[in-house]
Amino acid sequence: MDASTASKIDRNIRRSASAIFAGACAFAAYSYLSSDIAQPQLGADTGGVLALAYLLCSRTIRAVAPERQIFVQPAFALAELAPAEIADEPSELLLTEADRVPTEQAGDVLVLDDVLDAIGSDSRVVRLFDPSAMPTPGQLRSRIDRHIEKGASTSRGAPDASHELHEALAKLRANLR
Repeated sequence: MDASTASKIDRNIRRSASAIFAGACAFAAYSYLSSDIAQPQLGADTGGVLALAYLLCSRTIRAVAPERQIFVQPAFALAELAPAEIADEPSELLLTEADRVPTEQAGDVLVLDDVLDAIGSDSRVVRLFDPSAMPTPGQLRSRIDRHIEKGASTSRGAPDASHELHEALAKLRANLR
């Protein structure tokens, strides 16, 4: 960011702060004078308060702002850097037999196993995303149809569902033990 951009940003921030303060003063004047003064006069008075508050705030910020400091950079000469040349090394890095892992350490190689193969049958969260446990489209359709039929039958006369609630709570208690 160069100095002209920084000065533009600084100037716009000062203007924005003055405008916000002037808007707040104009709103306060409007709220205070709205019960006593009619509309055309009220608008003129509010506009006058807005302009006066903007001028006062912008002048105050300009007066308080610190003076610009210009930091002088000392002039220095750039040194010429010669490229490092090594006669023994090739220009590219090549792997050699010395870089390979010895066979006696080959047993320590990290082997990544698929963790999903070792998941127990009591794991509920992982089984939610198991592709083999996903229902077929026909099964989904029959579930939806049963749900719609059950909803239509309950809308006619709402049966007492306390028995189903007790069964669900009993299953939940059994699963928690």
